[in-house]
Amino acid sequence: MRKGFTLIELMIVIAIIAIIAAIAIPNLLSARKSANESRAIGNMRTLYTQQAQLNLELRPNLYPLEGTTISNGGSCDVGSYIYTVSTTTGDAVWEITADPKPGAGNKYFYVNATGIIRFILGGTAAETDTPIE
Repeated sequence: MRKGFTLIELMIVIAIIAIIAAIAIPNLLSARKSANESRAIGNMRTLYTQQAQLNLELRPNLYPLEGTTISNGGSCDVGSYIYTVSTTTGDAVWEITADPKPGAGNKYFYVNATGIIRFILGGTAAETDTPIE
């Protein structure tokens, strides 16, 4: 009676594990990107609410978050996205964009004083892009 495994048996087990990993890893990365994008949408809602509240409390022509969003001169790095608050020249008065860090997500987000969050795949999102339902 022999004890242990042969080299061939071990190589077969390692090959099976490698195949399973090759199938699972892309799904894991896709799920992570989806979670990052969902978190970004939640953060956009929070930033919109805070910006709208500040605009109600302060003078109408004062844009309190511009240049200081949360910190770092107009933009802040939160998790997998970079959020930027700026003033606009149109009726919207202010806008917030969220751009993913490399590999963190595929969607770029935008919201302004209308409260409609919009997205685009690639590039910086704008007021004319697809709204999130």
